Amino acid sequence: MSTGVLTDGDRVLFKRTSTSTTEGGSADYSMGIVQALNRGTKSATVQCTSDSSSHVLPIAELLPFSYSSGSLDDLHDLSLLPDIHDPAVLYAVQQRFRARKIYSYVGPMLVSVNPFQ
Repeated sequence: MSTGVLTDGDRVLFKRTSTSTTEGGSADYSMGIVQALNRGTKSATVQCTSDSSSHVLPIAELLPFSYSSGSLDDLHDLSLLPDIHDPAVLYAVQQRFRARKIYSYVGPMLVSVNPFQ
């Protein structure tokens, strides 16, 4: 699913089997920073932003997340994300929920998250 244009320092979403969805996790994806790419083995070393752990993952499993125009809390329309895929939208909704922003637009659709867990 990767675009093949990842470089060191890029933000990506990657699948983690240990992420709990009961904690408000976005499915089982986590945010990470590409530390090193190995084009020969088609893998990348990614540092998780939530716990600083390092993971060596296939490049094909990394999903770009290049939103850098400020906080996701202020992004009212998720269709403005530069990389639109399910994990990116779910991650953005999760971050907005944590900031107590329960309403988000995705183009003309309004998405609401129940604040009463």
